[in-house]
Amino acid sequence: MRAFIEEVGSQAGLSSSRVFDIKVAVSEACANAIEHVAEDQVDVSTRMFHDRLEVDVASPQPFLVPSPERSERGRHRGLGLPIMASLSDHLAVHTTPEGGTLITLTFYRPSVVREKAEDPLPPSVRRLVEQNALVSSIVDAVPVSMFVLDPDLRFQWANRALLDQLQEPYCSQGVVGATLTEVIPSLAELGASEKLRRVSKRGGRTLPKEETVRHTRGDVLHVVWQAVSLVGDKPTPPYDILLITSDITDRRRAEHGLRESEERFRSLYDGSPDAVLLTRSDGSVHSANAAARQLFQLPEKMVPETTISALVVADDRLTAARMEHNHHGHSTGELTFRRGDGATFEGEFSSHSFLSADGRQETSLFVRDITERKRTEEAARRAAESNAFRVALDDALREATDPEEIRVAAAHLLRQLFGGAEATYREILEETGIPASTEYADGRVRSRLSLPLFKGGHPVAELSVCAPQPRLWSETDMALIAETAERIWQAIERARAEKALRESEERFRTMFERHTAVMLLLDPETGAIVDGNTAAVEFYGYSKEQLTRMRIEDINMLPEAEVAAGRREAFAGQHHKFVFPHRLADSQVRWVDVYSAPMDLHGTTLLFSVIHDITERKEAEDMTARQTRIVEGINRIFREALRAPTLHALGRQCLLVAEDMTGSAFGFIGEIRGDGLLYPIALTDPDMEGAAFSQSVGHRKLPTLLVGGEHPSSMLNGNQGFFTNTPAPSLFPQGLPAGHPTLACFLGVPLQEGGRMMGMLALANRPGGYGQEDLETVTALAPAISDALSRKRAEEELRRSEERHLALAREKERLYEEQRTIAQKLQMAFIHVPARIGGLSVGHLYRSATEAARVGGDFYDVFSVREGSIAILLGDVAGHGIDAARAATLSKDAAHAFSHQSVRPEVVLRRVNELLVESLPEGFVTMFFGVLDLATGALRYGSAGHPQPLLRREAGGLDRLKLGELPLGVFSDATWTTSEATLKPGDLLFLYTDGLTEARRRGHLFGEEALAKALRRHRRSRTVDLPQNILNDVLQFSGGVLQDDVAILALKRN
Repeated sequence: MRAFIEEVGSQAGLSSSRVFDIKVAVSEACANAIEHVAEDQVDVSTRMFHDRLEVDVASPQPFLVPSPERSERGRHRGLGLPIMASLSDHLAVHTTPEGGTLITLTFYRPSVVREKAEDPLPPSVRRLVEQNALVSSIVDAVPVSMFVLDPDLRFQWANRALLDQLQEPYCSQGVVGATLTEVIPSLAELGASEKLRRVSKRGGRTLPKEETVRHTRGDVLHVVWQAVSLVGDKPTPPYDILLITSDITDRRRAEHGLRESEERFRSLYDGSPDAVLLTRSDGSVHSANAAARQLFQLPEKMVPETTISALVVADDRLTAARMEHNHHGHSTGELTFRRGDGATFEGEFSSHSFLSADGRQETSLFVRDITERKRTEEAARRAAESNAFRVALDDALREATDPEEIRVAAAHLLRQLFGGAEATYREILEETGIPASTEYADGRVRSRLSLPLFKGGHPVAELSVCAPQPRLWSETDMALIAETAERIWQAIERARAEKALRESEERFRTMFERHTAVMLLLDPETGAIVDGNTAAVEFYGYSKEQLTRMRIEDINMLPEAEVAAGRREAFAGQHHKFVFPHRLADSQVRWVDVYSAPMDLHGTTLLFSVIHDITERKEAEDMTARQTRIVEGINRIFREALRAPTLHALGRQCLLVAEDMTGSAFGFIGEIRGDGLLYPIALTDPDMEGAAFSQSVGHRKLPTLLVGGEHPSSMLNGNQGFFTNTPAPSLFPQGLPAGHPTLACFLGVPLQEGGRMMGMLALANRPGGYGQEDLETVTALAPAISDALSRKRAEEELRRSEERHLALAREKERLYEEQRTIAQKLQMAFIHVPARIGGLSVGHLYRSATEAARVGGDFYDVFSVREGSIAILLGDVAGHGIDAARAATLSKDAAHAFSHQSVRPEVVLRRVNELLVESLPEGFVTMFFGVLDLATGALRYGSAGHPQPLLRREAGGLDRLKLGELPLGVFSDATWTTSEATLKPGDLLFLYTDGLTEARRRGHLFGEEALAKALRRHRRSRTVDLPQNILNDVLQFSGGVLQDDVAILALKRN
């Protein structure tokens, strides 16, 4: 650089001292600046103009221009790179406002230097400048990466191709001063660094070498590189190195792609299902794939000896194909080909001309056998004609409504199909056969073809087709004519049926409109009301226009999903009778019986529904069912009153009854004692004792618990109960005990005794809340609960009194034992029943609940009442022991006596009840009384609170007779009804007392369902053995323990 400045300065006429100053200033200032750059203490910025290059060197601290002896170091640190420009005398040093130093060096282009010089440049210098400029432009334009390294392998210069490939920061700031390892680390890692240092020390060049390197962007490149030492500027080593690299990545990729393409072509060629032949310009075949050898039956060794003319049958199509191929270089079409054995086949071909690798013209020929396709196409054409005929025939037959129109339309279509053939269809009314003149098809060539149509083994019609010329009737022709005859017959039958249907629909429409029952026609899919008769309009209160714009879901009050499910069941025929609540136009709700079934009307399937108003009947049934449930609850309370050992246990059972009937989660029964305080009798769950009223309420008066509000006040006055589904905190102002469940809803009923309030029954947390029906049900149970509790309290008082008089009790026990022995003999006398009576086989059994109580209140009997009829009697007196046995004797004798006066069960039960009300001040009796006609098996019976009898059918079914009504001995004005059943031969009537089904195991009852299963299981048992077998099942279930006496009576009609 210094020599260059001296030469330029001398030619420009500058003084020696001026040139020296420029050399020192430029070299030393730049050297110092570059040193500070390496130490991150200065900033260097470059500005390129069209006529000059300016380099600014800024330092945070002021520094002096270094001494001349450091100039060599400055040149070594980067000033030796070739700069294709001349240096002007523009060198400026500035002090920045912040106290730093700024040195500006300006390099001018040769043209500018010439303009600034006092004298023009000498020719040699001008040529040097121009050559440098030309070389620089050429080197930057070539696509090969070129760069110069110093002996330390630092970049001195790089052309544009290398800078364009590099990432930041080199693409914008250049690579001068950077090491090879920093710029191209992958090339350095391949051992190139050592080779380059050897070239720098020794001179010369390296051989071109291919390497795989990684680009600074991370791409994998394939390059060829070569290094050359630059010995022109320096006489002795080490020399600078010129490194040239060429990117051959694209060439490598192209070669790899070509190899893959060749492999894919070979794989497709060998594995192609189509035959592929490669031929030369003279028509010889030089290659054939496996499919071609198989198709043409050519051994592989015969392929080179084969020509294309030997494989193709010459015809007009071949000539046309050759002309097209010669003109366009390719052709496609169909030709006839010849196999090696001489057989021919139809094939589809495609030919293409191409140049082989050695530059010769060749042709590829693809061939596919289409023989089967041709056959399929011909069959498809014939099928299409037949299908078109069928479609046209269907359309014609569908439009025709008269039998004659159907014949004419079919004959016209057959004439078109068979080219003018005349067709005749006639019905055969005789069942003896077809006239002898009729000809039958046998596949021969003939003009006339006649086919009979048989139904049920008899000919019903024939279809004759007579062609203008004799022809061969194929099997397809005969099948089509036979099918046409069948369709003509069906169309005629359909036309007649439609006529009859129209007449039937007219009759239906008249009946539909005039009938007094409500009728609706529904769309089975959407539930839309299609039509409704006059009775429907009057019943629902809508006009017909309004009604037919509605869906059945708009009337039916059940959820839409449930209504839609019922509609689907009716449409499928699974269910026909439904009971729904329907809303009328005036918002009144009526219960209806709906009988629904599918009906075809005008080609559409609808649901035809007949509707009857059963509101009054439904309300009566609901009332009866509720009363029956109340009666069952009362009976259950009475039975539990007999079993419960203590007042607390009885209260628990009464709570269970009330909870079961109302669905409550828990309950409470309390009593008001003489001190006016409320004390608990029972809680639902014993685990709640710690959180119950026994501790927190037991010493509070009821008025302090229930204050404020109309309903609590009415209950406190002893008038009526109340319920609330939103309990306010004021309902229990003293608060609930700790741990007591939160009250979501509440129902309270007073318990009265002798006209005064003796306690309260409270229930809570019924899912969905309480209603008026729940209050009425519990209110009806309250008297029975009060009576049962009062009696149990009296029993406990009596028990305590008996304990105080133990000595007297022992004497009484002795006397009682004597009486019990007598009563036992008495009871065995009134439960004796013969094994057979009047064509009936009889089985019976009595079993006491405990060994100590060998007598009880269960009794039964079978006796004649009038000629041809017998009476069946079974009863259960509440309690055990002698008193129960006496009541049983009284009940049985009364039934005997009154049955001879009247055989009507309701009369016998009413008279026995009147006697027991007068004779038994306490307790009650359940009884079944029936009269069986031995000749017909007709059974008329009545039940007074007795468990439901079972009737096992010989056919396998099991019927339950009507549930019992009120027991005897409770209400003097009670009445009963008579029901009927029939005992067919082999049927068995099974009667029992509640001790059988109420046997327990871990709190679970044996129950009626288990009894029904046991009765089915012992179907093969003898009637006389059946009671004992059933009792054995019950004892196995309960572990041999019975809660109550058991009596069983079984009667089988032989």
